[in-house]
Amino acid sequence: MPEVELGDVVKLRCVRGVAAITLAAAVWIAGGAGLAAEVDDFGQCIKTASEAPDQVIAACTRLLQQNSGAFDVARIFNYRGIAWFTKKSYDEAIADFSEAIARDATFAAAFRRRALAWSGKSDHDRALADLNEAIRLEPNVATSFSSRGIVFNQKREFDLAIADFDQALRLDPTSSVAHLNRAIALDELDRYDEAIEAYGRAIGLRPNQNAGYLGRAEIYLAKGLYDQAIADYDQVIRVEPDNWRGHSGRGEGWRRKGDLVRALADHDKAVSLDGRSIDAYNNRALARMDAGDLDGAFADLDEATRLKPDDSRAYGILADAWRRKGELDLALADANKAIALAPSDPAHLRTRGEVRRLRGEFDESVADFTEAIRRNASDVAAHVGRGVTHEQQGNAASAREDFETALRLPADRDAGTAVPAQELARNRLAALSAVEAALKAAGRKAADQAAARREAAEQAAAVTTANAGAALEISVAPGAAPVEPSRDRLFPLAGGLLLTLLVVAASAAMLSGFRWLVGLRRGPTADEEDAAQDAGEQADDRAYAHQHAGQEGADGGRERAATAMPQQVPWWDVLGVSRHAEMQDITARYRVLIRQYHPDRMVGLGPELVTMAEALTKALNCAIAEAREERANLREAEVSEFGTMKG
Repeated sequence: MPEVELGDVVKLRCVRGVAAITLAAAVWIAGGAGLAAEVDDFGQCIKTASEAPDQVIAACTRLLQQNSGAFDVARIFNYRGIAWFTKKSYDEAIADFSEAIARDATFAAAFRRRALAWSGKSDHDRALADLNEAIRLEPNVATSFSSRGIVFNQKREFDLAIADFDQALRLDPTSSVAHLNRAIALDELDRYDEAIEAYGRAIGLRPNQNAGYLGRAEIYLAKGLYDQAIADYDQVIRVEPDNWRGHSGRGEGWRRKGDLVRALADHDKAVSLDGRSIDAYNNRALARMDAGDLDGAFADLDEATRLKPDDSRAYGILADAWRRKGELDLALADANKAIALAPSDPAHLRTRGEVRRLRGEFDESVADFTEAIRRNASDVAAHVGRGVTHEQQGNAASAREDFETALRLPADRDAGTAVPAQELARNRLAALSAVEAALKAAGRKAADQAAARREAAEQAAAVTTANAGAALEISVAPGAAPVEPSRDRLFPLAGGLLLTLLVVAASAAMLSGFRWLVGLRRGPTADEEDAAQDAGEQADDRAYAHQHAGQEGADGGRERAATAMPQQVPWWDVLGVSRHAEMQDITARYRVLIRQYHPDRMVGLGPELVTMAEALTKALNCAIAEAREERANLREAEVSEFGTMKG
């Protein structure tokens, strides 16, 4: 809000004093009351516009109508223009500043103030033209550079804005306006540490200005420094107890710390202070979702979209709420709305990618995550989301690449999503490594078994060939030439032997893989116990044998075999998900696996494979049952704790 500048105030005080003396003398000499009225109007006209803009406009208008010539008309238009600007009547303000410039083409302050009015109408090019002229006329006025920097911020040309703010601070290092708006530009460029420092300087110059605390608190939230953010919001509320942004922001800080009771209390206060704030409803919806109150969240989001039907953030949160409820068609519809309203926001693409993954639309999901990454290569959550989708597609190499990239990226750009995403990436990498290690071990075992069988087959073939040769020699009549075996018969025999060996090796590898998967949830089979006792399979014993312990009974020495219990693998490792994943994600993963390893798909591949598939299906069913039971118990505990704290 432009005010009369310090230099103008000093000049006007002097002018007002001289004018008052001069006019008082004129009134005394002429005895007229008209000039005395002009003096009163002049005093009203040059008052600070923010105090009483309507009075300023009325007084300046009377002076212009009287047109006595006693005052500088260009200045009168200028002061009335300031009052119009204060009322956000930008067209009237521009008209008055233009009148002032028409009467004094060197009036730099009028150019500067008209620029702010153009900016209020979002006509940034005309605003820049006026500010360039003001700087040409007065190149050493810090306010002109600060004003031009603000316009560059509005045009999102942040590098140019920072250059102007730097120049303003060289001319006036105590300008809190320059420090504050420079911090905003640095924030937009993700130069968070520099922005925090700039906000600190602005706060130091004007400790009771809430804009600095609010801006710095938002950066602290993004960096995951929730205690510092809450402290800044506390300061905002101390200065202005009814500041809804302070309560809403502090509520978000509490939510991210997991303190939903305090979060909801602050969000309720924010909504009560400003019932038309879309952000207040959106933020409370997030807290209600975390508290399990989806109906309350939908109510808040409905109000947000009623107040602003084109609010992309509200539709993005709605999509996530429908996803949590398992309504994937509705989730996809709202995600599409959010993207249509804000096509450049990667968060909405991430949301749609996640919904499509749950719908089994893996190619479309990968496309959404890839587009989000193209728009923001540092988007941790997008890399992890794409990695999870690759993993479900069976593309372990691409999944590993995405997870590793996500862990290399900084998490202090959007800690609320990046930190849990990186935790999921670590869990999935560990699971992938475990699977790869197990498959390698199974492959080595299968190769050893195939080699042993191949060697045995070769020895048997050699013995058979030798016996056949001996028999041939015996059957040949004395003096007759020995008959050589036909090549037409030997080649098919050799080819058949080789094919048999390959089939045996492949079957062994497949069976080993199934044994490893089923071994997650069952004890040893009778065949495995026999294999553990077979001296000829010592290499296999080390990989698969279970320990046995015998104890003689008192009833005649009967031996009781006790097999050591296998290690119980957690349900989340069986299903290949994070323990903290959403229940919808866990269920979707279970369905993929149950379809992939269902016994019906193994029919015709041999009885052992069917048996293995049946055992694996039981393991998967057991795992999903444990997951559901754990979530149900957790939900009951949260409800109980929340009710106790609220009471």
